[in-house]
Amino acid sequence: VSCGGSHTLFLTSERDVISCGNNYHGQCGFDPEECASTSTPFKVAAFDGIMIAQVTAGFEHSLYLSEDGQVFASGSNIDLCLGVGEGFEKTQTPTLIEALSDWRIVQVNANFNSTCITDEGELFLWGRGLWGDSAYPQKILTISNRVVDVSLGRDVNVAVDE
Repeated sequence: VSCGGSHTLFLTSERDVISCGNNYHGQCGFDPEECASTSTPFKVAAFDGIMIAQVTAGFEHSLYLSEDGQVFASGSNIDLCLGVGEGFEKTQTPTLIEALSDWRIVQVNANFNSTCITDEGELFLWGRGLWGDSAYPQKILTISNRVVDVSLGRDVNVAVDE
């Protein structure tokens, strides 16, 4: 389970994604014109046939990690936290982050910005922040050791290496 700013994601033992809460930007994984807010959990149909390994709810967006290491994003892009570029306000349904397609991702995290860790221990970060803005995932080169975990706060991000 992962709680965002005003929405919640659940991952079932069958690898289905269930969501509820504020869906104004599509952060629950379905079209907000169909349902802008719900207290009743719904299955995210966009992942039918895709095995999801991890979900993480950010402030107004969500990230979904498939078992084969692909990352999908939905919700608000106002802070560039979706990792799929600029020029639009939101994605109404989960969208593949193609910029990460050359890596096998093993962990995703979301808050006001977004991160992921590859199977090689490389850390990628995207969104707005004190370090600058990036609409696409950027590999963090200042950490030379293998990253094993990361946690995101509003103003502070912490990575743990080996």
